[in-house]
Amino acid sequence: MFKKENKKIKILNITYLPNLAYQLNQFGLLNIPKWQVYDVIQNVSFDVGNPLSIDDIINDSSVEKVYHPQGVLIMKQGRLICKLEMFEDRFLSKATYYNSENISHIDIFDARGFLSKRVHYSEDNKMSFTELFNPFGETVLIIDHEKNDRVKILNCNSETIKEKNYASMHELIYEVTNNFLAKEQEKINLIAPVDQRIWFYTEKAKEKLKTVHFVQENNLETKKIFLPRLLADRSVIVFPSDNFIAENNSKKNVISPYATELKLGISNSLSEQIIFWHVQDVAEHSIRKYINLILKTVIKSNDRKIIINLGNANLYTFIHEIIKRMIEETFEVSTDSEDFNWTRNYLIAKKEKKVTIELENMAKIKKMSTEWVQNVKACEAFDRISIEIDSRPAYFEKRLKKSRLLIDVGTYPNIYLQTRAISVGIPQINTVKTRYVKNFKNGIVLEQEDDIIDALNFFLDSLSNWNKALVNNVKKIEIFSGESIVQQIESLF
Repeated sequence: MFKKENKKIKILNITYLPNLAYQLNQFGLLNIPKWQVYDVIQNVSFDVGNPLSIDDIINDSSVEKVYHPQGVLIMKQGRLICKLEMFEDRFLSKATYYNSENISHIDIFDARGFLSKRVHYSEDNKMSFTELFNPFGETVLIIDHEKNDRVKILNCNSETIKEKNYASMHELIYEVTNNFLAKEQEKINLIAPVDQRIWFYTEKAKEKLKTVHFVQENNLETKKIFLPRLLADRSVIVFPSDNFIAENNSKKNVISPYATELKLGISNSLSEQIIFWHVQDVAEHSIRKYINLILKTVIKSNDRKIIINLGNANLYTFIHEIIKRMIEETFEVSTDSEDFNWTRNYLIAKKEKKVTIELENMAKIKKMSTEWVQNVKACEAFDRISIEIDSRPAYFEKRLKKSRLLIDVGTYPNIYLQTRAISVGIPQINTVKTRYVKNFKNGIVLEQEDDIIDALNFFLDSLSNWNKALVNNVKKIEIFSGESIVQQIESLF
């Protein structure tokens, strides 16, 4: 938002984020001015590169690749030799190598296309030492975990690193960061997240720089440890929502970390009404109840579809089993039966216009069975329910653009999604009151779980109510615009 408002800004990153370039690109910020302490330490001088793929590091034709949700298992003669993990299912980010049953070492890859870090393990499966590499594969430094994480510099060309040995990475990072800040000619105002990883540096920095501390969403460590300290020394604190204010009994600044913009969706032009449900910070017993309530209306109304977006991949099986059981009970079918799966494959082929003569002849026989009609109804209901695991901004943009309504009944509604829903003009349903939703205007705040059906019908059955929500969202866009947020932040310095 600072970039759009033509404000001078530079990202100062003092944490190890090998995928930062990719993450910034998701928000259209790849070319924003930035300084990364690890780039200085590792002699990285470029911003863009090609991420590594599996084939770049596994070129043994005798191994077997077993794909699983988090990545790929590399097997040889029935033994696991390596586990590969992908970053957001896009590119290789981590490789764990095994020697017998123990970990041999773990490689971390930079999104710009090189091996960035290698963590070595001892025979008793404890971290022994860590190597950091430059883009040419040369070891820059070693962190000795068996000697209190002492750092030994081996090959670093930076003029800001004066010593060959450091007591810790904290000491090295502090020195390099201090040297960078000392060379900056212009006045610096620091906007820093309240984060355990950078607490030491921000505490030191605010002795010299005007600092505004941003409290992040869902950060329990922040609330329990660091927030009381900031309140005690009267630091300038910004909260992302009113919930934190109530919990801390303190009148502090509440500023949205995300800006809204007019980017209306296209749900009006679609035949289906898509409900987008983001599941995060919801108890399992509540998830079960919400699924039973919401699916009843989805199954009943052929024009309704639901996308269940998971913030926690571990919930997939739990939710899928609830949906499966509900479909089976509603239509009195077995989703594991041969007939059901044949029917589902046939309907998919028919939709894709790939039905062969042989398949059509078989369908004529199947249609004579007593189970056919119920199997078809169950399949059609199943096709209007999907579970997706994705948290990329581009994914949310794509999904919300076509959605008719957002559901987020978590303890802390996702503020990014709340501001995106406002931007595309769709109503949202929450269980917690925030400044982003005005009850029965641009959304509904549930008083109890059973109210979810009435809330859905309020917007989905009434075009008038939905249009009023759209109008109220447009009013909210100005309140949470980038210009407004930047002005609020600048007023704190």
